[in-house]
Amino acid sequence: MVIVIGLALFAFIAGDAWKILQPHQGKQDAGEVNGNTLSAQDYQKMVDEFSEVIKLTNGLNSLSEDQLTNIKDQVWNTYVTNELIAAEAKKLGLKVTDKELQAIIDEGTNPLLMQTPFRNPQTGAFDKDMLKKFLVDYANLDASKMPAQYVEYYQTMGNFWKFVERTLKQSVLAEKYQNLIAKSLISNPVAAEDVFNGRTAQSDLLLAGIPYSSISDSTITVSNDDIKKLYEEKKESFKQPVETRDIKFIDVRVVPSEADRQEVQKEVTEYSNQLITTTNDYTAFIRSTGSVIPFADVPVNKTVLPSDVASRLDSTSVNEVYGPYYNQADEVELFVNGKSQGIKSKDDNHLHVFWRVKYEPGSVKVVARKAGTVVAEKEIRTAGTPSMIRLTPDRNILKADGTDLSFVTVEILDAEGNICPLADNLVRFEVEGNLFIAGVDNGNQTSMERFKDNKRKVFNGKCLVVLQNNGKTGAARLKAISEGLKEAVVDIVSE
Repeated sequence: MVIVIGLALFAFIAGDAWKILQPHQGKQDAGEVNGNTLSAQDYQKMVDEFSEVIKLTNGLNSLSEDQLTNIKDQVWNTYVTNELIAAEAKKLGLKVTDKELQAIIDEGTNPLLMQTPFRNPQTGAFDKDMLKKFLVDYANLDASKMPAQYVEYYQTMGNFWKFVERTLKQSVLAEKYQNLIAKSLISNPVAAEDVFNGRTAQSDLLLAGIPYSSISDSTITVSNDDIKKLYEEKKESFKQPVETRDIKFIDVRVVPSEADRQEVQKEVTEYSNQLITTTNDYTAFIRSTGSVIPFADVPVNKTVLPSDVASRLDSTSVNEVYGPYYNQADEVELFVNGKSQGIKSKDDNHLHVFWRVKYEPGSVKVVARKAGTVVAEKEIRTAGTPSMIRLTPDRNILKADGTDLSFVTVEILDAEGNICPLADNLVRFEVEGNLFIAGVDNGNQTSMERFKDNKRKVFNGKCLVVLQNNGKTGAARLKAISEGLKEAVVDIVSE
């Protein structure tokens, strides 16, 4: 533990020292660790190498100033850590042999290997045979007989693999060292003496106990001053950080009058008229109205909108303003497995209604009514085992302009057509015709999958594939395939 703390403290101090030295561009040395000097030229080579790795793995052509600054910090911190661990490992006789490194590559499960392009296009797993083929081709590379772009590609990939191999070796050495330290026994003279005394020192203790009930109350005198003094000493322990009193209250429902409704309708009508004349900067206009829902200039699927809004989209033209109008229902009733959980209504103080119910498998159904007449129903059921895929494009007809997009929602369903919210299946996509995959996503912010790919894992049972027209007219077909599930297809036309 002492060694580990010392290493961490040294790396922290060295890192601060490096930040202090950074502005002195005239210095020939970047820094010194354990008596080993790192020249500015070697440090810059390390920064350039890591920059190329970042650009290659993230599909970037250039890096921002902030990214370059972070890369410099990472390179220096990594160098300090590797130098310190290498020095300690050498003292202990720890090393990583070529045989060990080859065994890790053959196993192919190390996270570093999963970040390389040497992966099976069908399974996504690291493919050692693909790596071996590349290394053989790279070793036999004759630059004079190949186009310049192929030579540059092989050199870039060769440098990238050298970086991965070196990083892999350093990480395995660090893991060996940390495992050794974690399993070692480190003591000090004070702790050793305390343990020794605990084993050898003995004490004789005689304890007499008298129950308080055996003492007569008449023999005890307690004054008011004694009580007040004890209260002052103990009162802090009686304080309650959370309110525990039972406070009764009344709930009065306030219903708007007809005059209130007319005033609100007048205000909304005025905003509607202003919206009709507004042709740009919708964000500023919506903000000026005091709307509780901010304006976002991002395309969304109509399924995320309230049902009364979504039902009008197909019949509404661009820039058309509808309203004002009142919502289509007065009350909503919730059923869990056919048993009513009560009826609730919205009011001016609540924009939505909700129930707190105990989970049980089956179905949840809501029924909306207007003046006692059912105007809408919605039911969801507990999902079973994933069985099939459903594809839902936001548009089936695109413009053949080379830029138009169709956002296709991908859902994993059970045999009854219910969405499986816990599904995380890997879905692969095949496109035929005049469309290509512009990107994929699943809404999982922790996902490390690429956006530009022909596959994606679903998150909470869903993912998204974006199709783009290639500038040609005609029909195209998207097919979604996942192991063990019934595949799905959808046709999209470009005009």
